[in-house]
Amino acid sequence: MVLAKPGRYRLDSIGHVALAGTIVAYADSAHGVDTGSTGIVVVNVAARRTLLTIPGVGMFIDGCVISFRDVTDLVVTDRGSVAWIVRKGTNCRTSTFEVRGARTSGVQTLLEDGPAIVPGSLRASGQTARWESGGHLRSASLA
Repeated sequence: MVLAKPGRYRLDSIGHVALAGTIVAYADSAHGVDTGSTGIVVVNVAARRTLLTIPGVGMFIDGCVISFRDVTDLVVTDRGSVAWIVRKGTNCRTSTFEVRGARTSGVQTLLEDGPAIVPGSLRASGQTARWESGGHLRSASLA
């Protein structure tokens, strides 16, 4: 699901919404004619407070002809830590994937990088992120 607000020369959208208790994470994108960027925002809805903002996790240049980084998966924990999968490539072709995580302190971690990561496989259980890569289940702590 993507929520969009059209503008004259750009489109702002919210997608990849994840929920854990009163914590919501979402991908916040702004796209122009041939460039765009995506960040991740984590909010504590009950406290009406933004816990974390991570700019530049995704982007595209020249309509993906030069390069792109696309968020395919997003999960959040009830403490506000997040993990996401990014599909990245050049010339409109996928080169590889990354699994990344971040704590509410803002510290980001590369959890895995490679072509065998399966988009759509990311899950969170407690404070642990799990995903599939090369036919194996991988995991990392988000605490």
